Amino acid sequence: MQKQNNKRNPKSPGIHAFFGKKRFILILLPLFLLLLFLFFLLLYCTAENHEGPGRPDDFDSYSNSRVPPDSTRGSDPLPDYTTDTKSTVFEDRDGKLDFLDRYLDMPSEIIDTAYHIIYQDNSKGRVPGPSDYDIRAAFTVAAGDLPLWTKDMKKILPEQVNPDWWEDLKTSDFTWDIPSDAEYYKRPGSESYIVVCPGLNMILKMVSTQTLPVPLENSAFQKELPEELPGYDQFKFLAADALGYDHSAVPYIRAALTEKTYTADGAELTLVCYRAMFCNSPLYGIPVLVIIGEDNTSCTVLCGGSYDDEWYLADINGDGRDELLMQHLTGITGGAGAYESAIYRLTDGGPSKLFGSPDPDGNGYFDTYFSLHLSEGYTHTVQNGSAGFYTVFTRKGPEGNPYFDAEGNLTDEGRENNETDWLNTDPCFYLFKPVDTDGDGIYEIMTALYTYLYGRADGLGTAYTLLKWDNSMERMYIQKAGYWPYEDHEDDSQDYYQRWEDYENTWYQKEKPSPGDSLNAKELIKAASNQIRAIDFHVRQYPVDTSLFDSEMDRKYRKAFYQAVTNRKPVLCRAYRSLDYEEKTYQYILRSDSLSDQEFLRQELKQDSGYYYTDYDGDRLPELIIRNTGLYGLKYDPEQDNVYLFLSTYSSYSYFMGAGQIFWHNPCLASKDIYSYESEDRNGNRIYAGFETIYHWDEDSSSESYYISTNDYMDVEVSRNLWEELISLLFDAYEETPAPESYEEFFKGCY
Repeated sequence: MQKQNNKRNPKSPGIHAFFGKKRFILILLPLFLLLLFLFFLLLYCTAENHEGPGRPDDFDSYSNSRVPPDSTRGSDPLPDYTTDTKSTVFEDRDGKLDFLDRYLDMPSEIIDTAYHIIYQDNSKGRVPGPSDYDIRAAFTVAAGDLPLWTKDMKKILPEQVNPDWWEDLKTSDFTWDIPSDAEYYKRPGSESYIVVCPGLNMILKMVSTQTLPVPLENSAFQKELPEELPGYDQFKFLAADALGYDHSAVPYIRAALTEKTYTADGAELTLVCYRAMFCNSPLYGIPVLVIIGEDNTSCTVLCGGSYDDEWYLADINGDGRDELLMQHLTGITGGAGAYESAIYRLTDGGPSKLFGSPDPDGNGYFDTYFSLHLSEGYTHTVQNGSAGFYTVFTRKGPEGNPYFDAEGNLTDEGRENNETDWLNTDPCFYLFKPVDTDGDGIYEIMTALYTYLYGRADGLGTAYTLLKWDNSMERMYIQKAGYWPYEDHEDDSQDYYQRWEDYENTWYQKEKPSPGDSLNAKELIKAASNQIRAIDFHVRQYPVDTSLFDSEMDRKYRKAFYQAVTNRKPVLCRAYRSLDYEEKTYQYILRSDSLSDQEFLRQELKQDSGYYYTDYDGDRLPELIIRNTGLYGLKYDPEQDNVYLFLSTYSSYSYFMGAGQIFWHNPCLASKDIYSYESEDRNGNRIYAGFETIYHWDEDSSSESYYISTNDYMDVEVSRNLWEELISLLFDAYEETPAPESYEEFFKGCY
């Protein structure tokens, strides 16, 4: 039996196969599209995390995908986070914080808070989408936690924040005013704002899905900004980044200065100084330096803010290329204003500060070492010990001068100032510009300081210095000094200001003539020797006023001095170049801290010290003068029960001679033997006489040269006979010096 074939054998197999496949595709295509839609829907849902609303602001990673702690998970119905809630609906702090935690991440502990949360939860429905929200909150936190709130945020201008955003949060128990020192921040790419109020330890926060209407480009203040140099807009974003500001602040950055220079290998550098006008003032801005090189572009903030900037290019260190000198006017009140001065080396990698006042670490201003000594007749002597400069002038000053009485004699305040010879100066240079004094192509820097007598309104004069860079020491030093005293009268005088201008432009080029320059050798010797003969070298002693000082007061004085020298009572000393006092031990003053108490008593107080109990300054009360390795003068104030250090020479070559008189002898200089005499009376008048012998040797012989010096004449060469005649006046008087008391003699009964 023949098998039956069950397979169909169509007559037109090609056509029927084609239509069979078509039906199959038409059936599968909708199914494929449905699966593709479900796949993308799954991806969307995963991305949006439909387990709950995303937090508007994640402080850790800035993500909107975090699920609030109480979100429903698994197959349970998703909660609805839609709300319009104010913190005032909660009765306690914990309730407020628990609710707030559903919507915002907190980078620190909260002390108190007020908020208004508007949240539209769009995470449900057939097509879930991002939620909409507007959250405004105020927080008080610990002071140390304030920086945590601005992590990864950029500064913005106050104009970009509306204080009314938080106005409806204030209550009678929780209120504030945004202070002038508040700081404003924005998270890049979002409408998340923070205001930090340091004095209040407060954070104001706004986060919204709505674009807030605060465009700086349309602000009225921008129209007041100064004109700028065109063509440098592309680097403003670098300036904003260097300042830590959001790029939205770029419209307030202006190109102010530009210059070209070259590196050591000849590569061109373009310098652009921008000013960030972030302070609601068309005058005050933050200077930022951009250096555009062939391979690199650098950006450096020059200072915290200024009203004006000046710059110069000059070779300061002699390396054949220019350094950049910057002078910033940082304040416009008092004296000549406030300034910051700096010098930078320039490379295409950026600037490096060579010199700064204040210094690069911000520790202080450059010390110019000017001093002021006052004496009778309204006499002012301004000195610069670093440059060997001095000038003398008279100036009565305005009414109420506390340093002089009506007759021109020193007051107690004047004498107190002379203890330190303190000259009040502004710390900053109001003039800082390069000058080439010798034409060698290496520039010095001329500076000027405003000085005053007892108040900044009482201008005394301008102190000038010429600064020179020392390559070996990598520092500035004072090469020359000058001084221009202001006149008593307040009337403007064209002649006076013309003379001042002439002095300012030429003082560093001229040596100050001495009184002896116009005298021949014979006249000079006569003038100098006559000044020495006119000096009364005799030991001076002031009587103590017994009506003010009796035996009981004497015991009180000695006891106070005993307590001071044995470190039982602090000694008040002038701080360095200051009229302020600081407490020191007498052992510290003698620089004997390494000694034990027993060694200090035996060696310093007994063995190496002599004690003079006398009225040294003419106030009719005794002071204690101690001869150790130098002279140390202690003064006691019984009303305050304080002991003060008013005299310290710190030199073993100094010797007590009499009231206000010091004898000096230095035999230890090579080829020199030097004697000198100094005295100062109660009215600040100083007298000086110097005697110097210089020894000369050669292979076959030796010889000596003899010199005398006075207040007016320095290093006048004289004969040996005349030199010996004059110095004998000093030697004879020094023999009259009383012998000092020992420790045991002076402090008998005190221990």
